[in-house]
Parts: sequence; C-alpha cells; structure tokens
Amino acid sequence: MKKRIVLMILLCILISGCSSKGEDEASKNNYCDDSAGICGFENKNDNLVDTDFMMKISMEEAIHKMFEKETAVFYFGYPDCPWCKEAVPILKEVAKQFHDKIYYVQTRDSQKELLYTDEERKELSLYLKDYMKEDESGDLKLYVPLVVRIENGKVVDGHLGTVEGHDAHERKMNEEEKEEIMQIYKKIVLKGDK
Repeated sequence: MKKRIVLMILLCILISGCSSKGEDEASKNNYCDDSAGICGFENKNDNLVDTDFMMKISMEEAIHKMFEKETAVFYFGYPDCPWCKEAVPILKEVAKQFHDKIYYVQTRDSQKELLYTDEERKELSLYLKDYMKEDESGDLKLYVPLVVRIENGKVVDGHLGTVEGHDAHERKMNEEEKEEIMQIYKKIVLKGDK
C-alpha cells in the first residue's frame, strides 16, 4: 500500500511537478499550484486556523457566501503548502490587529487530496478568474496561498502567493518580505473600512 502511494506521488511529480509549468515556474511566481498537490513539505499539523480570527469553511460554503453577495475576506490554502506556511502567521497577525474574521478555505487534506470538485472549481472561477491560471487544457486552476476580499459577491482586492522573488522551497521570507506581505494583507483587510 505504501509503495503504491509513493509510486503515485512520484508519478504526479513527474507529470505535473509543482505546477503545470514545472516547479521552477511556480517558485518564480511565489505560489503553489493547488491542483498538483505535490508542492510542499510534510506537515501533519493543521494549526493554520485560529478560531478567534480565522473560521474554517468548505469550498461549497465559500461559493455560497459569494453567490449570496456577502462581504468577507477569504484565505485559500492548505497546511502542507510551503508558501501558505509562510503567509498564514502574517495573515493571522493582521486579522488580530484589525479584529477581522477571515474565512479559511482548506483546499487539500493531509493526503494532499483536493477538498473541492471540478464543478466547484468552475463555480469559483466565476468569482476568482483574475486570480486563477489556465492549464494546458485552458481550464482555470486554483493556486495558493490566495487571499481575497469579496464585497457584495465581487472581488475588490486580492493577492496570490507571497512576495516577488520568494521561493518557499529554498528559504523563509526575510523581515523585509514579511513586512511587504503584511502591508498587502492590511490593504486587503482594511479595504472595506474606507
């Protein structure tokens, strides 16, 4: 059984790497291709959610909130994504600082299986198409970490990945990069307070 899982993982790596353009391309773009699922380090700890400021919801619930034209900040990611591991503590800090709740949509489980269907991905693309990328087939794919602010069912601001030049496979963000992503997240969270 373990051999079969290892072989499947290796096959996925060979076929898709970390993105449809390969791991190097994803690293240059500072985000993780959520459809590949072989993008991070092992992390069996799902402590990304701070219940005071981040509420975990399903993809179905997120799409419903968008369809119902709610106003909210959404974070899409998963615990094993190395870019997410870098981004989430900063996002939590911003949420705490401004007493804002962020909806956490976990996109993969601990076995790196998608937690949403192709149909949900297509529905999501109606709202997030500007933050999704096309694969070789022309289908829009979700990349993470993704933070977006939705107002009345429309995206008014968002950010994909961490910061330019950051490759989470090679190193952690430095203090200057952390400050840069913090300012980006503050802008997204505060957009509704203007």
